Amino acid sequence: MAGISKACQAAEELILIFDQYFFSRPLARLLNHRIKSDKEKKLCVILILPPYADEHTLEEHHARKLALDDLIEGLSKDQSQSIFERVAVYDLWHPNRVPGGIYCHAKVQMYDLSLLVCGSANLNRRSFTCDTELDCAVLDDDLVIKHYRRLWRVLFPDIAWPEHIDFSDGKDGWGRLFFDAFKNAASSDSSFLIPDPWWNSTVQIKPVNTNGKTTAEIVMKPPRLPANPAEARKGPESWTGIKREQDFKDDYLEEARTALNNPDLQPEDIQWSPLSDGLAKVKDALMDPSSINIKMESEICPDSISADGDPVAPGRLDEIVFLIENCGQGDNWPYRVA
Repeated sequence: MAGISKACQAAEELILIFDQYFFSRPLARLLNHRIKSDKEKKLCVILILPPYADEHTLEEHHARKLALDDLIEGLSKDQSQSIFERVAVYDLWHPNRVPGGIYCHAKVQMYDLSLLVCGSANLNRRSFTCDTELDCAVLDDDLVIKHYRRLWRVLFPDIAWPEHIDFSDGKDGWGRLFFDAFKNAASSDSSFLIPDPWWNSTVQIKPVNTNGKTTAEIVMKPPRLPANPAEARKGPESWTGIKREQDFKDDYLEEARTALNNPDLQPEDIQWSPLSDGLAKVKDALMDPSSINIKMESEICPDSISADGDPVAPGRLDEIVFLIENCGQGDNWPYRVA
């Protein structure tokens, strides 16, 4: 996690990520911060994801929506293309197949023209800590540019590599030029990408008078995937395929209270249409499970149990980190290797 964080902070031109899950809100916020704080407005981010979850559908779509919202928070967006000024989020998609979804199982990142990271770890704490995953990081300019070219041939088989871009010095705004070329190639009929439509949802909050009591009706329109190849080359607003539900009922409780000027509005006072029944939040066990026995964890550093800041959450990653950190004596950290 530290290595990925440092790579994100060091990149100046382009970060390109393939990921099976984009759950990590800390990573999304870091990328958002890097884009906002780039005074030269050069750094661009491209994400390539699966069009739908493999399981736990509502929970996974909901978690991804939260992270993607964090990624674009405060950035201008052009909803007609589902393309943002310096952020592009795509789904793998077969241009001629119905349905056209391709499940993205890859875990690959490229940072500028210097670093390639690939392996079995998704970009979240579950993969980096609790699961037995392994990544390989290669720092080699020649290999990285070759990998960009190979990915281009796979994703855009009928579109020529952008020869007009000068990649020779790795600076001078090549990332923005590549981002624009990538965006144009992605819109072609033969592209194996479509824009991810998570943003293309609408919600309406309507007051309802029931037996003299004002309650609320929330009408939610989730985004849809394309129904056929022809639709895939139109904007997500025109898609009529499978609904990708990504919202929990409680997501809009506070918004309904504000809209109706009723801070006491309760979930049972709201009619929801057509949202699925779901949990108010994603279960920790799904996104950040523990593979460490609780008793074993509590024995890491028993003297720190009552220390200030203890999350008191046996089995959870933040508790494990807290206990280990509190085992140190000054600058002596026996579990660390210099």
